[in-house]
Amino acid sequence: MEKVGPGIYISKDVLEDEAYVLSQRCPKGVISHDDALYYYGLVDREPFVHCITIYSGYNPSALTNSGYKVYTVKKELLDSTLRFSFGLFNTKEEIDYCMDVLKELLPVLRRYYRA
Repeated sequence: MEKVGPGIYISKDVLEDEAYVLSQRCPKGVISHDDALYYYGLVDREPFVHCITIYSGYNPSALTNSGYKVYTVKKELLDSTLRFSFGLFNTKEEIDYCMDVLKELLPVLRRYYRA
């Protein structure tokens, strides 16, 4: 067994899923930004740096020291935030595709609201 995080171990013959480990290390956080786009199939490259959004007041030092990018929002907004950005080189077709996918995903995402 290999330790991959505080209290998190994996077998040495298994590849580590960094996003899964991140979600286990910070269960109240939300996988966000480039990671979310990747997991929803909106980008085809896995991010180099994994991102998580957590509520303001949470101490992210252990996560940032491990190389994760941590964003914060007000606690009451944590489950209602969807944030991403487009770059200079995105085409109109890519933006239109993203908007179409978001129209389909939003009703699904709203079912996972943690009241």
